[in-house]
Amino acid sequence: MLDLLIAQYLAAQQLLSSTESTTTHFNPMLRSTGALHPFLFFIVHLGTAHLMARVLPAKEIAYPLFMAFNALQAAAEHFAAELPRLASAGPVLGAIGFLAIPLAYYFSFKKTTGSTALIWASLALLLVALLLGATFGVVPPDDLADLQKANFDPSYTFGHMLVHGALIAIIALATHAVPWSADWPMETSNVLVLQSPRSPHHTTLTPSLGRQPSEDLCTSKHSIGPWIGARVAEHAKIA
Repeated sequence: MLDLLIAQYLAAQQLLSSTESTTTHFNPMLRSTGALHPFLFFIVHLGTAHLMARVLPAKEIAYPLFMAFNALQAAAEHFAAELPRLASAGPVLGAIGFLAIPLAYYFSFKKTTGSTALIWASLALLLVALLLGATFGVVPPDDLADLQKANFDPSYTFGHMLVHGALIAIIALATHAVPWSADWPMETSNVLVLQSPRSPHHTTLTPSLGRQPSEDLCTSKHSIGPWIGARVAEHAKIA
């Protein structure tokens, strides 16, 4: 295992010496070969990670951990030649990061305040984007030596950046309607349940189970019974 790591390190150093310019000028956008600089991919990696981490529960813990993990994954993927030992763990880190995608969609469905149709559309677009990326060869290769070479290839890096840009838009479509304050499980203690005021005279409950009327309907001052009795007595006197 140690011999393999040493061989990978020497191969990476040889690749760097043959591709990087001897000048000390630092270009934050491009490598000397014309490929996009790895720091640009750090930005899009962390942007995508933010959109996913904002829907996770316990964000005071989950958010910084998820962002740190994605920074590590970005370094392993895009600094494969400079950090070959870290890059050798790239497939494992990538698999763990891939498992976070279903979680992000699950919590988006549970917490969204918008239409779930947008989340379904985002999921469909995600599958299309991944399929197109694999078809055109702009997803990270599994072999470490191939990944190291790909990071210095302009066509690969520009195509890979397009995939990242599409992923940011797609994930944002799914998570944009989730409030930052939303957690899981949702709190219900502060939910107000509006109830109509109860009437002391009217109830849908049966007399044996519900409240008994406080007054007899036949003798209540609001009843029509006393009025009818008075009219009948008056007519009897006249007759």
